Order: sequence, then C-alpha cells, then structure tokens
Amino acid sequence: MQPRLRLFNGDSSADSTTQPKVAVRLHDVLEPLRAALLADSTFLADFGDDEIQLSADLYDVLMCFARHQRSA
Repeated sequence: MQPRLRLFNGDSSADSTTQPKVAVRLHDVLEPLRAALLADSTFLADFGDDEIQLSADLYDVLMCFARHQRSA
C-alpha cells in the first residue's frame, strides 16, 4: 500500500466523515505503530480521537490482554 499524504490548509470545516477510509491488514500497520510508539512520536496524539474498526474477536483478545497486563 502506497502512503497517502494530505496537506492541511487550515480549513477546519472538513470533518472526518468526508475523509476517505482505507482498509488495511493489521500486520501492515503494527510495525509503523510500534516504531512510532517507541519513538514517542507526537503525531500519534493527533489521531487519539479517531475511530478504528476491529473485528469483535480481536477487540475481545486485546481487552483481555490489557486486563491481564494491569493485574500482573
């Protein structure tokens, strides 16, 4: 998948519902996300309120993992 960059022109009237959606495999985004997290990249905070779609079983596994991490 080729990266697509958008230029921000200061027009805040464009809401997220008009933005194109991209379907990607989790495998394709894990390493860039991991690298950004380890580098403490500030751009991640810009997307903190964005919604993502996960399969129900992946969501359940992640929530279970998070609960076990907190209790350990």
